[in-house]
Amino acid sequence: MDKCKITKDSDGAIYVKLPEKILIDTSTLLKESLFPHIEREVSRITFDFSNVEIINSSGIGVLLVIQKRANLFGVKIKMDKVNSHIIELLQRTKLKDVI
Repeated sequence: MDKCKITKDSDGAIYVKLPEKILIDTSTLLKESLFPHIEREVSRITFDFSNVEIINSSGIGVLLVIQKRANLFGVKIKMDKVNSHIIELLQRTKLKDVI
């Protein structure tokens, strides 16, 4: 299973280096890993998409769930280093402006 690398800096921001594939197993792991952080004084979560080549509906779904949860707690979400393939997918699904 591909794993995410999660680091937290001194000002309460979290940086998530996403794996090459964001499928159901990675999505579950991502949600379980981030929810506790979102609920504990995190100011921002940055997702690094530089390694991502494949994201399925489970991956998109978990990003939406994390975004919704983050909004409840006032946590800002940022997507960084997103390749053109992933941007096109988000545009086609009309999710680019949501996530």
